Order: sequence, then structure tokens, then C-alpha cells
Amino acid sequence: MCGDRWVTQHALPIFAQELQVQYSASFVTIFLGANDAVTEHGPDKAQYVSLDDYRANLTQLLHTVAPLLPPHAKILLITPPAVIDSARHGDRSNESAGQYARVCVELAQAENVHVLDLHTYFNTTFPDEAERKTYFVDGLHFSTKGNQELAKLLGPGRTPSTPPLYARLEQRWNDLQVGRQGKYSVERLESLDHYYRTTSYTRVVLVCVLTPLPALATTVLLECMPLRSPAEGWMANWVFWIRLTVVVCVVYTLGISQMKFIIPDLSFTLPQMLTVAAGVTTGCIGFCIMMAHLIGFPVPFMWQVGAIPIGLFTPIMLVLVLGRAPFASDSPFRPQFQRFNRYFFAYLSVFGIYPFVRVLYDLVPEFYRGLIVVVLLPLWRFAVKHFVIRAMGDLEDFIPQGVAFIVDFFGSLFLSVCMYNSGSIITSAAIIGSDIAQTLLEFHEVRMNAGEVLYLLQEQRTHQDHRHNSYHQNEQDTRDLVTLILSVTRDPKAFNVEAMKGVRLWACLAHPIPGDRVKELNALEALAIYGPDHPLSGRTLGRAHPNSRRPQLHIQRAHGIVPASVGPEDRSFASPATLGPKRLTLKHPGNQQDINMPPEKDAAAERSKELVVQGLQLLFHCEYLTLVKYVASVVPLVFVAHKSVLQQLPNVVYYPGGAGSWGLAAVANILVFSMLEVVSFVLLNMLLQRRFAFSPVYQLAFVLETQAYLVQSMLFVGVVMASPSLEVAETSMAIHMHNSSDLLSPIA
Repeated sequence: MCGDRWVTQHALPIFAQELQVQYSASFVTIFLGANDAVTEHGPDKAQYVSLDDYRANLTQLLHTVAPLLPPHAKILLITPPAVIDSARHGDRSNESAGQYARVCVELAQAENVHVLDLHTYFNTTFPDEAERKTYFVDGLHFSTKGNQELAKLLGPGRTPSTPPLYARLEQRWNDLQVGRQGKYSVERLESLDHYYRTTSYTRVVLVCVLTPLPALATTVLLECMPLRSPAEGWMANWVFWIRLTVVVCVVYTLGISQMKFIIPDLSFTLPQMLTVAAGVTTGCIGFCIMMAHLIGFPVPFMWQVGAIPIGLFTPIMLVLVLGRAPFASDSPFRPQFQRFNRYFFAYLSVFGIYPFVRVLYDLVPEFYRGLIVVVLLPLWRFAVKHFVIRAMGDLEDFIPQGVAFIVDFFGSLFLSVCMYNSGSIITSAAIIGSDIAQTLLEFHEVRMNAGEVLYLLQEQRTHQDHRHNSYHQNEQDTRDLVTLILSVTRDPKAFNVEAMKGVRLWACLAHPIPGDRVKELNALEALAIYGPDHPLSGRTLGRAHPNSRRPQLHIQRAHGIVPASVGPEDRSFASPATLGPKRLTLKHPGNQQDINMPPEKDAAAERSKELVVQGLQLLFHCEYLTLVKYVASVVPLVFVAHKSVLQQLPNVVYYPGGAGSWGLAAVANILVFSMLEVVSFVLLNMLLQRRFAFSPVYQLAFVLETQAYLVQSMLFVGVVMASPSLEVAETSMAIHMHNSSDLLSPIA
């Protein structure tokens, strides 16, 4: 029952496109006019549409939709319903609604389409206003009883039909996507809003551009360490062992440092961390040297072989450095260690599986490799993503970052290596075509998700007070998704929300937000409105909460709650009224007029709650998609940069193809692949900016900077190990195969 002006101007182009390319409708209802029929000089006059304009808008709708339908399709016009004058407050009347209903009926007769006259039906079937009032919650919108009556009129005696098979499969597919596997917590939303308000756009761009450089610089420095021919034996290749020691030590230190982030209450100092890393590195290098002496140099699958001593020496060194107490069965750290172990095991598992995927790909005849990329690789990534999601179940706020930098990172690296090694145009075209198809599918998914939120935003706008704002101004205001969600989450009582059990108040780990917001979150927790948090959350880990019901562990979080100032001072939290720019003023449904109308308050509360739930889920989805696009854009560029530098260094002779193998065709293919991801990221940014006044670029920088501990660790592990060092292992393995006819081959 939204206004036909809004539908004609904004929704009609989308409907027309969907009818053309997606749907084949057999029955279309056009149910408009309730908001157009407001009093011309009343409090909601901004919505007023004259009778002539109402007829013109309906005519335009009919003439646009009818040609797009199959011959057997039917169109049903539905008039505005009756209005209960005693339940309204001068904004509309039953008499005025009747005038619009008559125009709708006359137009249906002129256009030879079916019509359902709800206004006449309710006024004649239920002449007693007291009885008629029971079919509405607020004198305008149908109650459950009213909706049931409407259902009878539209399909007497019918039961809801089962959706078509393709629709059910599509819904199931969407439900399985990573973007649907979680939601933002309120604490994370506050942290994102604080970052947005206190960070300049220049800083945001610099964060996005500079984040991969430390890992890339490390790889280049490693390549400057000269290698020798593997045929000279393991003793002559002492520089290789120094290089391997540096790589193992750096990678392990970064990996074990994630324990400090995920277990913020653990007393794990930098000297202790370096001691553990030194002990494990010594054991790993010693074991690899022993294997080189026994089996021969180079050792096949050296990183997988090296995982054995790492797994053995890690618990030994941790107990020696930290003592037994943190690992005891009754230790308060035990649940946190279990969470860290699940997360770390997921990462190591993906890293361990990836080499075998690469080997299997090399064994496939070149003609069929395009099929592997198009069919099998997406299936592998889909399965591994859900494995990582299960492992990170109680790290819900970090699932987008974890999946993107674990699974999608290695997937992008794999595709880059395939395009580099493949001389086939067909394989490169298959990779690029598959990437375009996946991008279109991702945009379809996020558009469906965004469509649900847009509908809720329109509903929210429809039921706001328009006394002091124009129609177009309000339409624009309601697009600021983050501001609207925060207005509800910060003061749910003002929106008559009594419970939001599907929304987490606290993040799984403490986030950087101002101290006054922490106090207000504590106050919200006392209201018992939000759903239960994870047993391990920012409420209980790394931050001392004054109302905590459990003993606090004695160590502070990994980094402070309030980061160093990164821009202009944020004064948006000074009072509940300052939720953003002045134009984003909201009128709460919980005003004095609602006191005597419990059904209307319930309906308004349900709309507000659903907006919060769907909005937080959309932010989760957008964060994941943004990170995927970033990873898919950066990894090929890092790969090209590393290969270009390597071509100028002496070590290039020990790599597959040797010097001069880095052709322009390979560079062009990889750069095209990367640029497609950049373009899709720009389109995603434009889409969300236009619809929600929300920038994914800020969301990306928010993750890269506030979660730098995890992001940089994963980038170092991925780039340092997967890009250069493991390719050295492949080169060495290739020479080993040439000398000993070994059939094993590690990854590039």
C-alpha cells in the first residue's frame, strides 16, 4: 500500500527489468493509493497525490507491465482499503479513500483489467465501524484478521501453493552463501560507525593500498638471498637453510601471535612469543635437515613434512614458556584455547590441502584444465568455505575476514598461478569467464539481500512522522542504513522494541569504540533486550566491564579499546539525539499518539526489529563481498609484482622456465583478471552508496586497520609461504624429479 508516486519513479524500472529477464509472471496485483489519499493540507501532505496524478500513475504502471507479461497472464487492480476515521488523526479519511477507489475502478473498466474494490467491500460488508476496526491495526494497515480476509478475496478456499522447484533451489543456494552465515553485532556496528566518523578518506585509501606492501617487501628481500643448485647437496645450500629459517620463524611468529589476539586475557608477552618461535623453528629446521640427509635434497613437500615437527614442538614450547596452568582442564583459558585451536586448525588445513589441489591440477591434461577451473575449483572453494565457517562459529564477527583471507586468498593465488603457467588461451578465457559469472552471481545475491532491506527502509519511511520534512527529503534520509540501524539499537525502547533475540549486543572479541559507548552498551545489556552472546565475547574477554557477573582474567586485551586519533574528534556520541548529520532526524514511532494504540506499536516495533536484523545481516554480507573483491584484486597484482622483480634477480634460474619465461601474454591475462575484480568492487561501492549512503571502502579499511593483527598475519603467511617460498620448493622439487624421476611435486 505504498505510494504510487514512489513506485512509479523508483520501483517500476526494477520491476520492469525483472519481468524482462528473471520472472514470467502469470498473475500480477497492483495495490496502490492508500498513501496517495492523504489529506491535501494534513500533517502528511508531502505524500499527497491528486486524483488526476493517481490515475496517470496507475495508467503508466499498467502500460509498462502489461506488454512484459505472457498472453495468459492476468492483472488485478486493488483499490485503497477503507479507512477508520476514529483511529486516524486527520491525516486521511474514509471519504477521501473512496474517491481514489472509484478512480481505480473506472480505470480498470477503461483498460479492461480485473479490479478488487476493497473500499466498497469493507464498508458494505462491515457497516459497523467498531467491527470494521478489528480488521486494521491502526485504521489503515491490515491486522492479521484483515490480511486473512484479503487472502480469501484473492483466492477463496485456496491454500498457499508450494514455490516452484527453481525458486526453492535458489533460496536454498542463497541461504548457503557465506554472506548469509552471520550478522554484525551491535558492538561491531558501533565500532564501524566510530571509524567512519573519525577517519579521513585519504587515510582509508592509504590503508587499502599499503596493506599488502609489508608482505610483498618481505618476499622481495627473501629473493635477494642467493640460492645454489640443488645438485650440490644440502650442505652446500646453507643459504637455503638460512632463508628457510627466516621464513619459518617469521611465519610461525605471526601465526602464534594470533593467539594473543584471539585469547586477549592470556599473558603472552613478545619475549615469550619469540622464545616459542625460536624453539619451534629450531626443531623444524633440524628435522628438515635430517630428512634431507636421509631422503635427499630437496625434500619433497618440505612444508608438509615440516608440519610434523611444528605440531610436536609447539605444545612442548608453550608449556615450557607459559607453564601448565593455562592448559589445565579447569583453566579459565581452556575454552579460549579450544577456540583458537579450531581457528588455527582450519587455516593450516586449507594450507595443507592446497598443495594437493595444485598437484592434481598439474596432472590433468591441459585441454581439460579449463573444466577444472570452471567446475571443480568452485565446488572445492564452496566446501572449504563452509569448513572454515564451522571452525569459526564462535568468532562470528571475523568470519568474513577469515574466509576471505584463508579460502579466497588461496583461490585467487591458484588462479593467478594457473594463468601464469598456462599457455592456453582457452584456459585463461575459462578463468576470466568463470570469474565474470561468479561476480554476476554475487551481485545477484547481494541485490536480493539489499532488496529486503530496501523494502524495510521504505516501510520505515512510510510510517515516520512527516510533519516537518518533505517527501523527497525523507526518502533520501532513510537511505543512511547505518544511522537508521543505530537509532534503533541505541534506544530500542523508543521504537517500542521489547526483544531482539536474533541480535548480538557484544562482539566475539572487544572492538575499538569510545568508552562512553561501552557504558551505554552495558546499560543496554541490563535491559535484557538483546539475544544471548557467545560464551566468549567482547563482554567477557579483554575488557573490564563494571557489571560483569564472572571474574575477570588478569590481562588486558591485545590492543586498547580506544585507538589513537585518526581524524577529527568524534562528537557523535555526545547524546542520543546526535546520530549523524542534522538531516538524518528520525521521528520515533513510540510517541504520545501510540500510547492508546498497542497494535500499531507492535507493528512499528516489528518493523524496527526486522530492519535491524536484516540490516546487520546485509552489513555482514557486504563486508565479506568487499573483502573477497579486495583479495581477488590484490593477489594477482602482488603475484605480478613478485614475478617482475624475480625476473631481475639471479634466483630466477631456479624457478620453472628460468629467465625470460615471464611473457607479456601472461602479464596481460593476470592483469585483466585483477582489473575485472577492481571494476566489480567499484560497482559494488556505487550500488551501496546510491541505495544506502554507505561506503564499502570504509568497511574494507575498517577491517584492514582494526583487525590488522589477523589480516597482516594471514597476508604474511599467504604471500611469504604460498607465493615465493613454496614456489622455490616447486622449483627444487622439479630438479629433484629430473634427477631421481620422483613423481611428487609441490605447489607453485
